[in-house]
Amino acid sequence: MWNLGEQKLWAERAGVLDWIIEEAVEWYRNGLQVPKVIRDESAAYRKDSDTLGQFLDQETTQAPSERVAQRELWNLWRRYCEHEGLREGSKKSFTQRLAERGHASSKSGPTWFYDGLTLESAEHHLAVVR
Repeated sequence: MWNLGEQKLWAERAGVLDWIIEEAVEWYRNGLQVPKVIRDESAAYRKDSDTLGQFLDQETTQAPSERVAQRELWNLWRRYCEHEGLREGSKKSFTQRLAERGHASSKSGPTWFYDGLTLESAEHHLAVVR
């Protein structure tokens, strides 16, 4: 003997089958779509986990026609990492990560620079790194 739930499901079997077929066709056409809430939460997590991005937001200003000396920004990054309890990584990886964000390296005389950035005020640096 069937219980009431099984009877209702059996009565709706044609509709359930139609729904399964419609969803299978949709999946075949468009693939598996990630829900917006998952995309939003993933983006927020990536932003929270982006320590270099947080550092750049706090310590620099994007300025396409400006540049900052590599030594100065690298030393500030090292102090920031020490203060935050983070691993600084190598200067090479730091430079590569900045290049991925559009801040290429350039040289003028003996000094290397990161292009497109300026530092916040010295007072700001002292407050953040203490």
